[in-house]
Amino acid sequence: MKLLKMESGTEIKQAALYKVGDCQIDEYDVDCIANHDFLTDRTLLFFITYFYTKFAKEFKKKVEIISPEVVHLIKMVDESKEILIPLKLNTKKLIILLINDCVSAESGGGSHWSLLVYYQKSNSFYHFDSMGNSNGNHASIVADKVTEVLDGFLNYLILISASP
Repeated sequence: MKLLKMESGTEIKQAALYKVGDCQIDEYDVDCIANHDFLTDRTLLFFITYFYTKFAKEFKKKVEIISPEVVHLIKMVDESKEILIPLKLNTKKLIILLINDCVSAESGGGSHWSLLVYYQKSNSFYHFDSMGNSNGNHASIVADKVTEVLDGFLNYLILISASP
């Protein structure tokens, strides 16, 4: 059970509707999805955990989904190689990174998510941003840092803005 604080200051108890491991989503998260409002941080983390739990055997060797917190850390620190090298990203066919527009190294936050995907076969990054190039700078920073552990060469960063 968690408390949801409304703008009016009223607190509402929210029970978890779905839970996978330590991740859970509640009625508020589900309503945001159902109403096509936005994805909450918890919703993103829940689905990452769900996919890893459900498809771990199939995915682990070929796909790396880097959690939003780790992607933010990679973006904000100077020495991101210490975070990236243990992930053995050069052995993955697909790397999925959730990009947030938060600019603070001290705390989470931000207001917009986009998706950055590295596809080994084309040696390219693809950036999916529902707001055009809103997160383009953040995606470029992360792509540059990931490229350092992918033997350094990158064909190009493709911006795909026609995402839902």
